[in-house]
Amino acid sequence: MREEISQRVSLQEQKLSLQEQKLSLQEQKDLVKSCMDEFLEVGQTWYVLDYKWYESWKDYSNYADSASNFGKDDPGVIDNSQLLEEDGSLKEKIVEDINFATVPERVWHMFVKCYGLANGQEPIPRPVIKMGTFTKVTKIELYPLPLLLAHYKHPTDGKLERCSVAMTIGELKVKMRKLYKIVEEAEVKLVGSYTSAEYDKLDDDSLTLEEANLQPRQFVVIIQKDGAIWPKLDTYKKTTASCFTSSTKASTNGTSAKSYSSSNGFSSSYSNGSLSSSSFFSSSSEKAGAPGLCGLRNLGNTCFMNSSLQCLSNVPTLTKFFLGDAWKKDLNSKNPLGMKGEIAETYADLMKAMWSGKNSSVAPKYFKGAVGRFAPRFSGYQQQDSHELMAFLLDGLHEDLNRIKKKPYVEVKSTDGKTDEEAANQAWQDYLARNDSIIVDLFHGQLKSTVRCPDCKNESKTFDPFCYLSLPIPPKKTKKLKVFFVSRDLGQLPVKCRVKVPADGSIADLCKSVADKFDVSANKLVAAELYNSRFQKIYKDQDSVRGIQDRDELYVYEVDEAEGQMPVVVYFKETPTKSYQAARNLCIPSIISVPVDVTYDDLYDIINSRQRLVNSEEAMAYLSNNHNADIDQRNGLQHHLNGVDIVDKDMGGDVDRDMGGDVGSEKEEPMDICSSPKATDQPQIFDITLVSQYGYSQSNGLPYTGSLGLKPLNYLAVEFDKGLNVVRADDAFDVKEDDSLYDSQSEPGVTLEDCVQLFATEEELGKHDTWYCPVCKDHVQAFKQFALWKLPKYLVIQLKRYKSSMSSYSYYRDKVDTLVKYPVKNLDLTPRVIGSQTNSKYLYDLVSVSNHFGGLGGGHYTAYARNHDLDQWYYFDDSSVSAAAENSVVNKSGYLLVYERHE
Repeated sequence: MREEISQRVSLQEQKLSLQEQKLSLQEQKDLVKSCMDEFLEVGQTWYVLDYKWYESWKDYSNYADSASNFGKDDPGVIDNSQLLEEDGSLKEKIVEDINFATVPERVWHMFVKCYGLANGQEPIPRPVIKMGTFTKVTKIELYPLPLLLAHYKHPTDGKLERCSVAMTIGELKVKMRKLYKIVEEAEVKLVGSYTSAEYDKLDDDSLTLEEANLQPRQFVVIIQKDGAIWPKLDTYKKTTASCFTSSTKASTNGTSAKSYSSSNGFSSSYSNGSLSSSSFFSSSSEKAGAPGLCGLRNLGNTCFMNSSLQCLSNVPTLTKFFLGDAWKKDLNSKNPLGMKGEIAETYADLMKAMWSGKNSSVAPKYFKGAVGRFAPRFSGYQQQDSHELMAFLLDGLHEDLNRIKKKPYVEVKSTDGKTDEEAANQAWQDYLARNDSIIVDLFHGQLKSTVRCPDCKNESKTFDPFCYLSLPIPPKKTKKLKVFFVSRDLGQLPVKCRVKVPADGSIADLCKSVADKFDVSANKLVAAELYNSRFQKIYKDQDSVRGIQDRDELYVYEVDEAEGQMPVVVYFKETPTKSYQAARNLCIPSIISVPVDVTYDDLYDIINSRQRLVNSEEAMAYLSNNHNADIDQRNGLQHHLNGVDIVDKDMGGDVDRDMGGDVGSEKEEPMDICSSPKATDQPQIFDITLVSQYGYSQSNGLPYTGSLGLKPLNYLAVEFDKGLNVVRADDAFDVKEDDSLYDSQSEPGVTLEDCVQLFATEEELGKHDTWYCPVCKDHVQAFKQFALWKLPKYLVIQLKRYKSSMSSYSYYRDKVDTLVKYPVKNLDLTPRVIGSQTNSKYLYDLVSVSNHFGGLGGGHYTAYARNHDLDQWYYFDDSSVSAAAENSVVNKSGYLLVYERHE
């Protein structure tokens, strides 16, 4: 084991040369703050960074200048492994400020220089581009567009290339010329094909790939002029069709196809070098169903869009309007607030395709292209929100079909001296003077908003239109947390389970629940958050559980409780085979109890008796082979090291951080690895070192005699000799799953009426959301209350399943998974409507539901909808359509509800 030290010492001069280049913590903070305040500019390069690492650096640098964050550990090397697929591409459905952060180029290079990048990983650079056509925004292009490029003479030789959507057709043409070695003198054309039955000429070299509406995995075929003759157009069709049929055969000819994932995770396959596209380009006319029972193909993280479209497609009155020609009479392509009629036109085309009865599924690529041109936030291929898409779509359809060709100026009139009914009618008529469309007719209602001054009791009333209701979900009294319980007996596998705790409870409450479940003492439990097999945080008993989210890796360790004992953290690592490599974690770290005055040999024996990575037979064989270790050689090395300070406090760059000191740390004096001779000369199977919270070395060893002087919750690393056969990582990370993970016991949940009640409850405005009282002539924390005044024929309800909170420098969002029991039939909102419509009844039946499964870091959208013609519920999951039972429609994934009022 000691020969590793000599290799590590040889790198000392390299690390010292880097030390002078490294910025101080204050300089790092100043650089990050100045760069992060800059605006995005086209041509810049930003870098994707693991969010947990970024948060750890903020803690370490005290970025928020908070006293509570002072003295946190060095974050260690940058490790983006949680963001990457096995092939090194960026995972799909990752969320900014939850899974990843983006930083400017200067900040990235500074981080790498100061902290290093995990061995074997490459940076993840992303360009800043302009997106959108009519409304342009500057964005970081997280996912380049994957295209299948082919030559028309060799259609099965498709090559997967990732291209920026800001690339022009002309630039793509140049790229394909080089790819297929076509001389400049030869005339060429490009043809795009998304299905075997259709193709598009790509003959405008000035268009960007976004403007040309190219889709992920779309074939682009280069056509070369044959002498003076161009191949006929029907030849193009045959060529593009063969791209699908030939490659499909290639993947089914008995050769196994391997899974392939592009940079944005869109799946495909290849076999014998030929890309298979059958799963992306299958004919839309296969197994055609009844009108409306038509799936929508996923164009790359577009399940949110498909879900919203299926919900609106099954609104009978709206779909009937678009299936005829009535919508054309209302088309207002010159409305400056509209979408030049494109949203209405592409939506109408899509509805006709879905309700023709000829298609089992269609690709909504033209609709998506139109949406992206006017709302660039929906361009690209990142996961979005189905409610936000529906809100945009309803607004876009409204403006494209607004019957008011020239909007008049409407002055806001005072409501003083008017009854509520008079004020509400006046506000509604003023609204209709500028807004009159099929969307207003069907989806718009009116709310009464009352703001009350807490001092003078003055009230202000307004009557505002709405297109949907966003209803809060009453908070739970308890919450279930996913926990990994680690017994003090390291021979037992960790147990993954769920325990119930008070929603506003503490870590002490969590430990009590775990103790009750596993029949252990709560006083012997320590709770911690792990990330990527490293300690992110060790909780205190008084810490709140409110911020713990389901995606967090929450571990609860059982430790011994005895007088004279204290807990320490132990990482288990494999000694790298090369000196420049980082030591790999072999399993999750442990927390064990040791005597407060523990010696090296005692610590070794305690850890060795409890580790399960090397069995006794393997250890005995290793010890037997190494019994005659050269003690003199080791002592000679010790004498050599006594003259060298091998603990670096400010190292950076690409060198192995497990070999040196805690970067930027000046909290402890370095320990001399050979300050005293080892108590025994017997060979051992591992070495023990002192490390930082994240498992990175603070010293190269511990003294071999006398008390180690450890403190409670010190971090240690056990490094096994590379000559040992240790348990493979997959086995070492195994866990046992408890039945509580799949507890089918129904939750009490809440009703939709509870949500409406909470929506209508008076609430006090926040300190940063004050209201100016004209009587008191001051900004006050007023009380605000909503009430339903008038409801539409079709009522869209969003259940607010996403909650947000702020820390000193971060913004957090989490999902509320409470079951909301919404009625399928006869939702009665009549008692809630306070408008004076005589004898009006507000009874509603459910038409459709947009479901969201999973958390913010991923998830998937589907839809339930009732086919009006067949009077049957169906489940829509992208291209798939299947019959559904009515009792399955109400579920805890329900997010967006569409109701139809009784006639």
